[in-house]
Amino acid sequence: MTPWLDAEGYARDREASVMKLAELLRAGELCLFLGAGCNDKLGLPLWWQLAKKCRESVSLPVDAINKGASTETLLEKLEEFRFKAMESGEEFFFAKVAEALYGGFHVEENALVMHPLLSALGAMMMGSKRGSVREVLTLNFDNVLETYLGLHGFVARPVYRYPQLLPDNDVTIYHPHGFVPHPTSEANRSDFLILDQYSYDKRHGRDWNPWLEVTRRLIESKVFLAVGLSGKDPIMRELLTDAGERLRDERPSGFWVLRSKQELLDTSADIQPNEDNGNETQPTVKNVDDPDAIGNNTGEGGIIEISDIDMNMVRRNIVPLHFPNFDMCPSFLLDICQTAARSMVRQRQHQAHPHVVRSAPVSGTGPVPPGSQPPGPSVPSS
Repeated sequence: MTPWLDAEGYARDREASVMKLAELLRAGELCLFLGAGCNDKLGLPLWWQLAKKCRESVSLPVDAINKGASTETLLEKLEEFRFKAMESGEEFFFAKVAEALYGGFHVEENALVMHPLLSALGAMMMGSKRGSVREVLTLNFDNVLETYLGLHGFVARPVYRYPQLLPDNDVTIYHPHGFVPHPTSEANRSDFLILDQYSYDKRHGRDWNPWLEVTRRLIESKVFLAVGLSGKDPIMRELLTDAGERLRDERPSGFWVLRSKQELLDTSADIQPNEDNGNETQPTVKNVDDPDAIGNNTGEGGIIEISDIDMNMVRRNIVPLHFPNFDMCPSFLLDICQTAARSMVRQRQHQAHPHVVRSAPVSGTGPVPPGSQPPGPSVPSS
């Protein structure tokens, strides 16, 4: 492997980030942290939209629910929904959440297979000689990722109860906030949902939280690549800050794909990913290899400038990776896979022909084919 840089070093050098992530993919040392941004354009609701649909389903007022609603407001309004729905029983509560979650999700299998970001994430998870990701932690309730992998014949196991025995799977997908599969799915739901302030406080107040241990194990035993997350979850932020301190002298804790500076580690206690999942007008897509594609934080010579906001992540030993257009993320993920594959091919070629020197000939003098050397001076026979 190439020597490690610190978090700021990788933040300033996109090529070095791709190379290191490719090495980690090959070594099986990479995991994924995913959020709602991964389900962009699939018809699944944003968090405030989910809150509004949930409250409407039990005839609660929704005047205060809009895109600009604060985190505290949404948590409070969802807590009211929880207790109103639970008056009719737990099954009723989960049915209403599923109805709000999947009400706009009408995607044909072909459309799901062709979804650019799911395709790129799937490429990282599907078994390959160049390595693959086998553990994923997602803060989403849905089973879209499991469905996508299943369409390709891969065994993806959702884990929403812990501890439990884990058989050998192609991919293990942890759902620490709960699991609500599509109504047509044969999968079972979780018996909890971290949806509102009450459920959040209840978990945070426990003496032992197994999901904290799962997340801590992933952070400390692998390097994470976060996609579609805002980083607002305060418990996650505490774990990352603590792990960053202990891992700082060894390596960065992880890499965080961002579309804008507003998606950096926020100080608000938000348990859901960023709500601006591509609804705004997006700039023109540029080549990922183009230094200008990094955005407004690229300085002279393609060196990425580190803003004060970026330093929130760097101080936590995390590498911020900016994308002004989230549509560029799939190309970035595929570049990691392709770089890992090319590296494996070069290694195999070297192992097969260890004595072959692959260097360019000196200008004007190419290698002389065997047997074509001019005859040397005649040596008289004795």
